[in-house]
Amino acid sequence: MARASRSGLLTAIALIPTALAAQTFDQGTVTTRPYRNQALAAANAHPVETENLFGFTLGSDIDEAGTLGFAIETVAAFGRREGRYTAANTKLEFSWAATSDLSASFSLLGGAWNIANNPALPDTYAMRFRGIGGELRWLWLDRDQDRFGITLHLEPSMTMADEVTGEAGTGYASENKLIIDTTLVHDRLWAAINLTYDVESFRPWSGGKTEEASVGGISAAVTARVTDSLFLGAEIRYLTAFEKLLLGRQSGRALYIGPTGFWRISDNAWLAAAWNIQVAGHANDEPSRLDLTNFSRQLVRLKLGFEF
Repeated sequence: MARASRSGLLTAIALIPTALAAQTFDQGTVTTRPYRNQALAAANAHPVETENLFGFTLGSDIDEAGTLGFAIETVAAFGRREGRYTAANTKLEFSWAATSDLSASFSLLGGAWNIANNPALPDTYAMRFRGIGGELRWLWLDRDQDRFGITLHLEPSMTMADEVTGEAGTGYASENKLIIDTTLVHDRLWAAINLTYDVESFRPWSGGKTEEASVGGISAAVTARVTDSLFLGAEIRYLTAFEKLLLGRQSGRALYIGPTGFWRISDNAWLAAAWNIQVAGHANDEPSRLDLTNFSRQLVRLKLGFEF
């Protein structure tokens, strides 16, 4: 009996760790101590949103449902075939995330031009209100759940001045993108691809026929986290210009490359920047290795945003 009692006692002692383990894992979420790595803590407190992370190339993310936003975006273009050319188009954007998969925005558009001594463009030194625009983003696949994020981006506008020349008239346009992005290294490195198809119709008030054009293209970008709040990267874009809304005859093509940056200023504010340089291209009936008839030599994008 004594031997049996000792055997039972040893068995009970041996089962204690198993019982404690079962009790521990049955308690649900276990609270852990704070992160030792402060960068990791910051990343988990404020997940990276990729929409404006890649420069001219866009990311697929959409804000949480109910989020309101305000942004000021300026795209400046420098250099055409001849003479002096500078154009800056600015957008004041008010956005709302209706659901976790759908967001919409309303925009006021303005522009400024300094153009002189270019035989293909009228001399212009002006600053004008250009019109109104909107934006619709529809998330098809969530990057956090499906490895890849896929979003359809539509950006229609109605204008009273041409984006390139500043000439007064009536215009309709839409910038359309199919956005694909993914995380290459968790919390460190991201990549995106955009398929682009932009259309524009414009009729000058001074007379003349309606001008139609479209641009198709593809872009790719990568960006890396440098500090908790600073991201640096690079992008490459290949664009083709056509003479009609539905593609039609090709009028030129251009290849751009350049650096990108994104700075999370605070919990509710951020700044995105990109600089594109045309490194190759060709316009119909032009001997130059660059297309400076349909596209500018350099493009700069700055966007300051606030979320509420």
